[in-house]
Amino acid sequence: MAKKKPIIFFDLDGTLIDVSKRHYEVYGKLIKEFKGEPLPKSLYWKLKRSRASVPKILRKSSVSEKLHYSFLTKFISHIERKENLMLDSVFPYTKGVLKSLRKNYRLYLTTQRRSKKNTIVQLKGLGLQKFFEGIIISANENRLSKVIKNVSREVKNSIIIGDTEVQILIARKVHLFSVAVLSGIRNKSTLKKYKPDFIEANINYLPDLLKKINNLDQYNYSVSRGFTAEITTNPTYTLLSKYFRGTSCLELGCADGAGTKILLNHFSKVVAVDGSLKMIRKIKKWIRSKKLRVVHSYFENLSLPSKFDTVVMCHVLEHVDNPVIVLKNVKRFVKKNGRIIINVPNAFSLHRQAGVLLGMLKDEHDLNESDLSVGHKRVYDINKLKEDIKNAGLKTIKTGGFLLKAFSNSQLKEVFKKNPKNIDAYIKLGEKYPEIAAEIYTICKI
Repeated sequence: MAKKKPIIFFDLDGTLIDVSKRHYEVYGKLIKEFKGEPLPKSLYWKLKRSRASVPKILRKSSVSEKLHYSFLTKFISHIERKENLMLDSVFPYTKGVLKSLRKNYRLYLTTQRRSKKNTIVQLKGLGLQKFFEGIIISANENRLSKVIKNVSREVKNSIIIGDTEVQILIARKVHLFSVAVLSGIRNKSTLKKYKPDFIEANINYLPDLLKKINNLDQYNYSVSRGFTAEITTNPTYTLLSKYFRGTSCLELGCADGAGTKILLNHFSKVVAVDGSLKMIRKIKKWIRSKKLRVVHSYFENLSLPSKFDTVVMCHVLEHVDNPVIVLKNVKRFVKKNGRIIINVPNAFSLHRQAGVLLGMLKDEHDLNESDLSVGHKRVYDINKLKEDIKNAGLKTIKTGGFLLKAFSNSQLKEVFKKNPKNIDAYIKLGEKYPEIAAEIYTICKI
C-alpha cells in the first residue's frame, strides 16, 4: 500500500489572503451608520489583533451600548457579501507556496465563513480553488474539528495552519500540529498564549520550516527500544539521579520518552522538549501523566514561562548545530541553585579507539555510520565538552563517565544477554575509568 501524503489544513482569511481592507471598510461604514466615529485603521487593526472584544472596539468608536448587538448582527450579515469579498487580495507569496507544497502534501482549505457559495465564487476568482484537494467550510468550530479529524484519521504528520487561536485549539483537540502565522487577525503575544507548535511571520516561511522538521524526523533514534533502552537508559538515569535537585525538571531531547518515564518518578513537574514532531507524537501517545507537559521546539528557539530545579540534557549537544548557543538559551530556564546535567558519547571510548587501530576510523572524533544514522554532528571528549560549557557562561562542578564499551552495540548485547550481571560490571568500569568510558557527563551550575 502506498504511503499517504501528510495533509496541510490551511485557514483562509489572514493566512492565504489579506482581509484587512474588507474588515476595516465594513466596520467604518457601519460605524457611521450607527452614528459613531470610526477609529483610524491602524488602531482598529491593533485592537483586532490583540483580540479586543467587539464591545470594547464599539465603545472606543463612540457607539451607544444599546446598539452593540444590532451592530454585530449587521456586521456579520455584511462581511461576506460578494461586493465586500472583492476587497480581499491574495498575499504575493501564497500561490507559489501552495504550488510548491502540493508536490509532497495534500492541501485542504478550512474556513469558518458562513456563506459557502460566496466563498467558492471568491476562491475561483482569486485562482486559489485549484490548489486544494478539499474545502471545508463551517462556522461551527466543533463541526470543523470533526471533519478535520475524519479527513486526517489515517494520515501521519498532518498540520493545521492559521492566523487565530481557533486553528491552534482545533489542532490540539484532534492531535495535529499547529503553525500560527502573524499575517492576519492576531498578533504574536495573543497567539503565544494558546501555545502553538510554531509561530511564523507568514506562510512564505513554511517550506523551510517543514524541511527542517522533516530533516529531524528522518533519523532513526529511539530511547525506548534497541541497545539504549535495553542496556543504558536505566543505568544512566540511576547514576545521574544523585545529582537531581528540587521538584521541577526540564528535559531537553526527550525523544520517545524512556528517560521521561524515569524522570516522572523523581519530579512532581516535568517539561519534556524535542525538535522532532515524530518523537513528540510518540511520547504523547505513550505517556499520559498530569505531571508531564510535552513541548515541540528547537532548543535554540525554546521559550518557557518558568525556571527549573534540574535540567537534563542526555545526548543533545552532539546533535545540534551550535552547542554554545543552545547552552546559553538553556541558562535562562535554570533556577539560581539549580543544576544542568549533560551527557554525551565519548570520542575516546575504548571501542572508538579500537576502531582507529582497526582502520575503521581515521580519528576518534570522526563520525561513523552509526553516528550519521542518528544525526550526530560531532563526538565530544571531556575537554571539548567543558570548553563549550565554559563558553556558554556555565560552571562545571563535576565530571564523570560510565559504561566501558570494548565492542559494538550488537556484540555487547550478546555479552549482556548471556549474563545480565555483566551490565553492572561494565557500567562501573566506565565510572572507574571515565577517560575511556563510552559515555561522559558533566554537572553544571549557572
